[in-house]
Amino acid sequence: MYQLLTSMINGYTTSYRGIPGLCWQRIIVSLIEAIVAGITFFLSLYFVEGLHFTIALAGVLITCYGIGTAVGGILGGKLSDKITPSIVSIIALALMGIAFLVLKKLSTPIPLAICLFFIGLAAYGFITSNTLWILNFCKQEEIRNRAINVIYAILNLGIGLGALLVSIVAKHGFSLLFEIGGILLLISAGYLLVLRIFTQNHIHTHELLRDAHETALTQRKRRSIALVVLGCVFLAGLFIAQLSTTYPLYIHGKFHHLGIKSVGILFMINAMIIVLFQAPINHKLSKYNKVMLLGVGLLLMGIGLWLLTFAIHYWIAIFACVVESVGDIMFFATAQLVCYQLGISTQKGHSIGLYRTTYATSMIIGPTVGALVYNHSNGDILWLICGIIGFVGLIACLSTRNRYRQIITK
Repeated sequence: MYQLLTSMINGYTTSYRGIPGLCWQRIIVSLIEAIVAGITFFLSLYFVEGLHFTIALAGVLITCYGIGTAVGGILGGKLSDKITPSIVSIIALALMGIAFLVLKKLSTPIPLAICLFFIGLAAYGFITSNTLWILNFCKQEEIRNRAINVIYAILNLGIGLGALLVSIVAKHGFSLLFEIGGILLLISAGYLLVLRIFTQNHIHTHELLRDAHETALTQRKRRSIALVVLGCVFLAGLFIAQLSTTYPLYIHGKFHHLGIKSVGILFMINAMIIVLFQAPINHKLSKYNKVMLLGVGLLLMGIGLWLLTFAIHYWIAIFACVVESVGDIMFFATAQLVCYQLGISTQKGHSIGLYRTTYATSMIIGPTVGALVYNHSNGDILWLICGIIGFVGLIACLSTRNRYRQIITK
């Protein structure tokens, strides 16, 4: 029994080994940023109950934040290619921190809309540039794979801790929350600045020769794979968008006897699975074709939502949540790594920025599309459509996996 337990622990910790210390420091900064970003999920509550705005106006303001994230992803990537990811990360954190401090002073719609746009822009600008710095720093593909999975798990953990922070501090007023968030971000920006001054920002250029010798055919294959991957990212984002809109309504309606905890339990299970098993599961799957993993992940996400139509008992909804969570684990971090691989060495930031912007765009469109289907038919039809989309995504990825294998040297 002891040997079995030791073997399990060693297998778990192996998925975290080898990530450089400087990368861990930036991952911790990512955790802090994610905690503060978690506050944004509660802004609609602040607008409606604190500032007495209508629900429609609160929705418009949150949309401004979403537009900012869509712009921030691609802008952060392009700026990282032009200057350096480290500088972009510092600027983005500082801008986000200042915006949070300004947010506590605002009470009218237009200034709030502008402020939220810049918070979203800075948030995704930071995530894009910081992720790029970490991936550039890691020489080996295996270590990159571990790092990207740890980053994804950390971001999910941070959002959960952000919700905890809100539950503790919000009773003293949202202004205090904004102040704490702004100060934390400015301290993090200062820390990265000190880190940049006293450490060398290593950029590995081992792919430059490969890029120089690529044929026009190979470049076309690379772009075609990227289009399939980004298309799947958009579809996966539509799935995730339902978790904040139609999913809670459906679960609460079907299991109303459980009250709001029927939704809370599933969200907690989803977060725990991702935080605990993101890195270990993808470490075990790292030897397989990554585009194929994307297809399977998207399929599992679709099936996890489709299974809700059979949830006559709550344990079936829990099982569906587990299936969707495993698909989430397989898909998102891997998709980001594939986008990084497909970008030429001088446009890695642009590639990761496209990933972020595509995801952000789907998160803007997803709630409206899902709500329209939900209102004009019912939740069962929506979840069936999700299952079909997952299957279509699998077919697209399977048809692309051989081209990916030819281009990417493992």
